[in-house]
Amino acid sequence: GSRPFYYINQRDFRTVLNDVEFQLGEVKPMNPNKTRGWELSSISTDGYFMPNSMSAVFKMVKSTGNYYGATFNVIMGSAVTNDGANGKAASAKNYQKPGFYSMADSDFTDTNLMGNNVAAGGRTYVIVDEVTPKSVKVREMGTDGVVDAWISPSEPLIASYAKGDKFTIGDASVEVVNVTADSVSIRLSEGGKSVDKTFGPYNDETKSKLFLSEKTREMFWLLSPSGKETVFLNVNNPAGPIADGKASLVAYKDVIDVQDGTEWPFDKRFMARPESCTSCSFIHEIMLENKDEIELGKVENVFTGPEGYYKVVIDDFDGKTIKAWHLEDKDGNKTDNLAGRSQGLHIDAVVSDKCRSTAHFFSRVNSALLREATVAAAKK
Repeated sequence: GSRPFYYINQRDFRTVLNDVEFQLGEVKPMNPNKTRGWELSSISTDGYFMPNSMSAVFKMVKSTGNYYGATFNVIMGSAVTNDGANGKAASAKNYQKPGFYSMADSDFTDTNLMGNNVAAGGRTYVIVDEVTPKSVKVREMGTDGVVDAWISPSEPLIASYAKGDKFTIGDASVEVVNVTADSVSIRLSEGGKSVDKTFGPYNDETKSKLFLSEKTREMFWLLSPSGKETVFLNVNNPAGPIADGKASLVAYKDVIDVQDGTEWPFDKRFMARPESCTSCSFIHEIMLENKDEIELGKVENVFTGPEGYYKVVIDDFDGKTIKAWHLEDKDGNKTDNLAGRSQGLHIDAVVSDKCRSTAHFFSRVNSALLREATVAAAKK
């Protein structure tokens, strides 16, 4: 975007599906807004040349249609062991006998693969019961997604405070009510309303869980009554969050609670779509989606992106073929005419190959782009 934002915290949801069947290529939504889903991306029937051996790949799809980076691969069949899923390989002292020996002495190659009907990565998993050439029966699948992502365009206030100290952040005032060896109690007041909270205890147990556990993170932060300010314990303080009778606190003003499908406050033509990692569940990015359909033609020939960050300009259009169009950035830098690549049939474009979302998008469209380029080259 055109401005930096500080990521503060998030809340997630978990969606678990049971007893569902996917057809090849099908996407099933996994959240109420249907902005994230499971896709049965591919099925392989050759299974390393073993008879009745099939594998399948599931992927997570974003609201943009882009893939997340992780893939979930399962393999099943009568000639495939399931020792990778049933615990046999992990529990055995030696799954195979150690040493250098003739394969004629072992039947391991008859079953070949230590297959797995479970595919897992971090907070996301798939358990399947059957793979066929055209469909997969899933026993259970689960993953996390973002309900709320709190961000701020304003720099944080970071300082250490003793019992009785007070400071202001935005429209709120903060009083440090008490400081102990492993906790700090604060009162956050705004507009005649106050909220109190004790951050702690901060110890080895909570420290080990802090970043992965949402339940533990809730112990160490507080929103003001309006939700526009927040204060939390500075666990990254080099001397420790609590030292010498003082607690290090981080405070933000201008806090924005970004929820899936809510208006982007800086440009209300767009809805915000927070996207989190499928493995660790932490925020990846916040995508912006236009609320209304965009139609360009001879009269309305310019579309301005969020906060004026870019423009799409149709320069020459006869109603059937786009003879000339270009992109502009917020500083007025322009591309050359982009119509030639598609012979004027569309204005599809992917910008910024350094963005990780863009990279995943290429994995969906690169074959189509190659075919298009080949056809265009043949015409020349």
